[in-house]
This record gives sequence, structure tokens and C-alpha cells, in this order.
Amino acid sequence: MTVEVLVPFVVSAPDATGGRQVSSLPAGATFACAALVDNGKARAGQLLTALGEELRDQGVVRDFFVYRKPGGLVPMEAAERDELVGRADLVISGVGDCGGCTASTVNDAQTCGDRGVPTFTVVTTTFEGLARSVVEQRDGADPGVLVVDHPIWTRSPDWFAATAKQLALEIVGPPA
Repeated sequence: MTVEVLVPFVVSAPDATGGRQVSSLPAGATFACAALVDNGKARAGQLLTALGEELRDQGVVRDFFVYRKPGGLVPMEAAERDELVGRADLVISGVGDCGGCTASTVNDAQTCGDRGVPTFTVVTTTFEGLARSVVEQRDGADPGVLVVDHPIWTRSPDWFAATAKQLALEIVGPPA
């Protein structure tokens, strides 16, 4: 018996920098409200909340909210995205830490970006290659891919705080 597996994406190797270069926001960019899209994975909401607090503390966003999707494996519906983009002028989705949820998380960020909102997506090291492949295979918005250690659900509160600070630095770029 022969089993044929079709893979609908191309897995590419990281670039010479390790594949972790992220397009940061323009220097001094500020936003009224950030939407942090929690795909429901274990402790994703904790990391995204810490990131929202860090961006607010740094003055990058005045306010933020965490929107929890009903499931990580299914992309947001168009109506959900439209409502989200209507409330927020910056969107960060996460956390991609398995195959299906990574693809959906990237898709959520890209489709929000297609509506003109700057976007980022948070994935774990194990699924960085997949996230970058999904970005490369789809025309449209190119969200910044932010990479954190895998897995996140085993991490301490100190790790979440330190990681949120690092992600915020990647999003806003180095201090002037």
C-alpha cells in the first residue's frame, strides 16, 4: 500500500540571520488600541496580555484588549476580523505552537493586515519555519513573525514578563 502525502506549502530554510529578523514599527509609532488575538492555546492569553501591558507601559498603545478565538485551528471569520480591525489599529496574533494553529495564527494576522492594520504574529521556535512558509506562500500582508521559546505552557511568570519585554522591543525597534 502506498500513501501519498501532499504538503500545500514549501518549507524554506532560515536566512543568514537565523530567520528571526522582524520588520518593526516606524520609530515613534503610537496606536490608540491593540488587539491581541489569543488562539486559545495553553497560556497564550497570558503571554499576549503581558505583551499588551508592556506595549502600553512603553507608550506604544494607549489601550489593548485580548480577543480569545473559540479555537486555534480555525482562522477567524471575516465578520470577526472586520469587527476586530474596526476596534484596533494594531493586531498581534498568537501563539502558533503546533502546525494547524500556526497556519491559522499567521492567516489571522495576514487577513487583518490586508485590511490596512499593522500586524505581527507570535510563534514558537519549533514552528517558525512553518510560519515563514505560510507568509511566503500567500500574497498580501506580511506580518512580522515574532519567535518565542517552545513550549510556552511550561514557563514561569518571570519568563512571560521577560519575553513580553523582548517582543515589545522587536515590535518597536531599538530605542532612539
